[in-house]
Amino acid sequence: MSLLSSSHRCSSNGRSSSARLSRLRFESLCVAALLGLCLSVSDAVAANDEMPAIRAAVFDYFEGVNEVDLVRLERAFDEHAALKSVDHSGALVVEPIADAIDRWMQGEPATRSGKILSMELADGPVARVVFDYDGAYIDFLSLAKLKGQWKIIDKVFIRTGLSADGPVQ
Repeated sequence: MSLLSSSHRCSSNGRSSSARLSRLRFESLCVAALLGLCLSVSDAVAANDEMPAIRAAVFDYFEGVNEVDLVRLERAFDEHAALKSVDHSGALVVEPIADAIDRWMQGEPATRSGKILSMELADGPVARVVFDYDGAYIDFLSLAKLKGQWKIIDKVFIRTGLSADGPVQ
């Protein structure tokens, strides 16, 4: 009988430690989930802190073209950036940013409308912006935080309101 009792006690203690282990696992999962939530909130706050600077870089580009303002354009773009589009024949057209800025500086100041359609901050110093340029183009802008400053590092665009033979933006 003592063997049965002893066995029963082991079983009882086994269930008790199993319950404790389950409770510890549950508590650990809760702590991990709470920590993850806190980190997500922290990341969201950091992302929100970056959004004004990202928006400023995008509007330096937009207003730089509109106002024919070299300072704003150079502030907006990294020197290695390029503009990319697909022409009417389906070929990729790549224009270095220096050439695009030279071309934009030959233009006249203009009043155009533009708006950010979406902004997304990735993990790390990279962001993506979709921008409506006066209803004539949709710009897909890739930005990176370089030496503490947000810069457009790539611009892919499509024409929406012009013929395929219209000027490259």
